[in-house]
Amino acid sequence: MTPEEAEAWHEYLLAPAQTADPTNAFVLKEFKTTSPGPSSAWVDSVSSRQFWLGRLYEKQQRASDAKAAFEQALSAATLDRERGEALLRLAPYRREAEGRKAGLQTAKQASDLWLKELDTSVSDGDAHYAIEMAFSSYDHAGFPQETIALLEQLVASISPDLEPARACFARYYLINKYVCYSRNAEAKALAEETTELFRTRVFAQGHDWLCSRVLIYLAYLHAREGDSASAAQALDEVESRWPGLAASVAGHRLSLQNLK
Repeated sequence: MTPEEAEAWHEYLLAPAQTADPTNAFVLKEFKTTSPGPSSAWVDSVSSRQFWLGRLYEKQQRASDAKAAFEQALSAATLDRERGEALLRLAPYRREAEGRKAGLQTAKQASDLWLKELDTSVSDGDAHYAIEMAFSSYDHAGFPQETIALLEQLVASISPDLEPARACFARYYLINKYVCYSRNAEAKALAEETTELFRTRVFAQGHDWLCSRVLIYLAYLHAREGDSASAAQALDEVESRWPGLAASVAGHRLSLQNLK
C-alpha cells in the first residue's frame, strides 16, 4: 500500500459517508461501474471503523495508534463478534505494555467470545471462522501452549459423525500448529487418524476439501521422514479423489522432490 493509498483509506475510515471510496478506481477499471456506497450499518458502526483503522495503522507499523484504535473499537462494540475481533488484536499490545498475564487474560476473553460464536453458528462456514478466531486469539498473542490446548479441546469435543466439516477443520488446524511448533510425530499421527476417519464421510457444501489438505500435510510429513513411497501414495490419493487439484498436486510433487 502506497502512502497515498494509506491516506485515502485513513480519510475514508474516519468519515466514510463524506469521503470517496478508495476502491472506486479499481472497481471502475475491472467492472466498468462505480462502487456502491457503504452500508448504513457499517457507517454507523464506530467499532467496525475503528477496528479497520487499527488494522491500517498496523500496516503502517504505528503500534501505539493501532492499540488506541482497537481500544476504541472495543469500547464502542455492541456485539460479541466485535468485542472478539478487537480483543484478539489487543492481546499482543497488552502483553507488551502490561505483561504476560494481561496479554493472556485478553486472549482468553477473545477466545471465549469466539467459542460462544461457535456454539451458536448455523453454517459450517461461520463455524470454521469462529474456530479459527478462537485459537488465533492465543496464537496471535504468542501463547503456543494455549493455542494447542484449545485446538486439542475442540478436536476432542466436536463429533466427526454429527459435524464432520467442523471436526475436520479443527483437526486440520491442530495438525498445522503441531507442524509449526515442530511436533511432527503428533502431526503425522493425527493426519493419519484423520485421513482414515474422514475417508468415507459425506460432507455438505464441498467441505471435503479439508481432507485433501490433511493428506497433503501427511505427504510432507512422510517425506521429512524419508518415506517417499508413502508421500507419493498420499498425493496419489489426493489426485484420485479430487481431479481438479491435479495441477496443485504436481506442484507438491515437485516440492517434495526438492526436500530429498
